[in-house]
Amino acid sequence: MKSINFFVFRFFLFIALSFPSITHALGPPASIYGTISINGTILTQDNDTGYSVVVTRADGTHYTPVTLDDDGLSETYYMISVPLDSPDGATTNDTALLHVYRKGTELSIISPVNGEFTVGEMGSLTQVDIQATATLKAHRQSSMGGEAGTKEQRIQMGGGDALSKDMKIRY
Repeated sequence: MKSINFFVFRFFLFIALSFPSITHALGPPASIYGTISINGTILTQDNDTGYSVVVTRADGTHYTPVTLDDDGLSETYYMISVPLDSPDGATTNDTALLHVYRKGTELSIISPVNGEFTVGEMGSLTQVDIQATATLKAHRQSSMGGEAGTKEQRIQMGGGDALSKDMKIRY
């Protein structure tokens, strides 16, 4: 039995060393964790329903696998593992972006500035506390209209529980 186990071990070791990309892809991710504060109130397990945190590349595209924490906080912390050096993963020292959502609507992050952070090394654990506001991002549509020399701007805000507005501003 010992010789079979030793043979199996040597076989898998040979395979792993023959294909370094396999062992490299299986390396530990760079992990981030921290508190989330919305309008000065720190989220806890008692008030985190509907919130999720997502990490993307600086250009907003997702890593594969998608890096998110949507299953609630661990006490008062979120935790996300960022895949490293896989075909669709991050690279150490990349700039990545944090996004905070409440019921699918993205909130504005105040800190870190623009939600930016630097991806750590394999196996690293970095604290990145998030401060966000419940202010929704406005989507603007402008069109020329009315009398000559006037401009109409339509601002639509929505997606929150209590806030859904459609405003027209003439100037």
